[in-house]
Amino acid sequence: MATVFIDRDGTINEDRGFTHKKENLVFLPGAIEGLKMMSNEGMGLVIFTNQSGIGRGLFTTEDFLGFMDGLISELKHEDIKIDEVLHCPHTPEDKCECRKPSPQLLENYAYDNCLDLSECFVIGDRLSDIETGINAGCTTILINKEGPDMSALAKATTEALQDAQNKIFPDFVAKDMTEAAEWIIIQKNMKEKD
Repeated sequence: MATVFIDRDGTINEDRGFTHKKENLVFLPGAIEGLKMMSNEGMGLVIFTNQSGIGRGLFTTEDFLGFMDGLISELKHEDIKIDEVLHCPHTPEDKCECRKPSPQLLENYAYDNCLDLSECFVIGDRLSDIETGINAGCTTILINKEGPDMSALAKATTEALQDAQNKIFPDFVAKDMTEAAEWIIIQKNMKEKD
């Protein structure tokens, strides 16, 4: 089964900086629609997220889990099933093995669930998400909410990322989760025909 690993803040919901309160849960435009499209295709959906606010003492693991319960409950009402939530609670200074762009969270999940990461996808709004996907051997999609004409921006954005970030660039650039889902479903169907 193809699995999609999805960043949380800035990709699924608004990033308000150390977002952890249920009342601050606001889904981004296209997020629910895109998740539903992938879920309806029978794809596995896994959220993976850095949560250094826990390590910094800004909120607790229980706060994080409470926020996630609310998010997952909202998605369940839309018939969207999240298979797993993977998170790193550490700060960058901790130099842990699980913080993005390390692929460890994805690799551990893939091992436990007998997944081939080369058949999986990563969606995120930051280069650290894309780098995580590259490090894990996944196909990567960057959510870039800037500008209406993403087909024209995709090439320019990719070239800019390639030049500026040491070859860290996505396989596709989408304006939102819906466009990302459409592209992923096309790629999945093409692979299944091979």
